[in-house]
Amino acid sequence: MGAEHTGSRGDHPPGPVLESGPPPRLTAGSDGQRTTRPPTGFSYDPGMPRKSSIHKMGREYSLTFYCEDLPTDNAAVAAGRNPNGYFWEGVATFAFPALVKRLELDSEAGMFSAVGTNRDLKRLQKGIEPLLNDPGKLTELLTQAEAAGFEFED
Repeated sequence: MGAEHTGSRGDHPPGPVLESGPPPRLTAGSDGQRTTRPPTGFSYDPGMPRKSSIHKMGREYSLTFYCEDLPTDNAAVAAGRNPNGYFWEGVATFAFPALVKRLELDSEAGMFSAVGTNRDLKRLQKGIEPLLNDPGKLTELLTQAEAAGFEFED
């Protein structure tokens, strides 16, 4: 059976999908492990062009986007990063660690790919879209990651 497309650049996720709460900040959990809430101001703007899409393949869902010609490529390069699929796996892991633990990341150099439940992928999509579209937001996240000692594998 073919892949069923459940999102595109023009579609918008139904209703809020990210958890609400106070602005995100890096914090240490009670066990001393680093935890995060979604980065400040990185909520999805429905007027923003969608770069990623969610597809249904059999019983699984996949969130994908191509890593070429993104509006934030120059910001990533200016920060010394190579904005490929592995870099975006690092962005997702740093920004949304609890969510990424529930996903299977399967990126390549030219494409980001995450497999998981439709609900989790919609949450990731809503959180990562601003980072794909807004160089200032990506730069802010990369600054936070550097301060936290996070290592990207790009």
